Amino acid sequence: MLTALVAAGLEKAGELTMPAAEPAAWPDLHVHRDPVLLFGGFGTTAPFLRPLAGWLRARGHPVVAAAVGAGLGCGRATTDRLELQLAELADATGRPVRLVGHSRGGQFARALAHRRPELVSGLITVGTPFRLVGLHAPMLVTVAALTSVGTAGLTGVARTACLVGRCCRGFRDAQRAPVPAMVPFTCIYSRGDRVAPPRVCTDPQAVNMDVPGGHTGLLIGAHAREAIAEALDRDTAHDDSGTTRHTERCPL
Repeated sequence: MLTALVAAGLEKAGELTMPAAEPAAWPDLHVHRDPVLLFGGFGTTAPFLRPLAGWLRARGHPVVAAAVGAGLGCGRATTDRLELQLAELADATGRPVRLVGHSRGGQFARALAHRRPELVSGLITVGTPFRLVGLHAPMLVTVAALTSVGTAGLTGVARTACLVGRCCRGFRDAQRAPVPAMVPFTCIYSRGDRVAPPRVCTDPQAVNMDVPGGHTGLLIGAHAREAIAEALDRDTAHDDSGTTRHTERCPL
């Protein structure tokens, strides 16, 4: 009950601070581009995803924003629910899906790319930490406090077992394992991110793109939007040419 109230409060905050909702929440089924499934991170509800989703739609990308439990829940359980959305979207459009995830949303996206690579035509993570070690101290404190509350019995919130136990071992392993070779992979990060520094948000397998801005700016900022659009266009070119993914390594 308390978790639902927190999620409702975050939803209301998003409604008050973000632009009005767009009428189309489901993509046109007669599209010539792969649909995009957009994920938010900790504390992110659908209204916070609206500006980026609307901007990408205006550029011709069919987008569905997915916010399950404001990103607060167990990684494995949340990925289970998002997998259903992924399969439904791929089935409805008849096309594979590009996954874009901000912060913890990128962790969900990476886990899905491992689970269902045949349904995924691209993976873009934005300010996404792939390991806890190396996160800035305030974020570590926040994660510890949140999982302590979940361990104490608050439903809908990740528990300590999700971080170190068997509950989410597969979810954690997916953050470190190579992304399936068939899935183009881009990591977008910022040196100005005071939540998740570059060292935990990049991957030697990926195209790593450094953009200006803080952690929230990676979700709503113009530089991050342009980088996401560039990555989506690059993945489209990859699909059209049938060539293998190239990797750019940015100095960290």
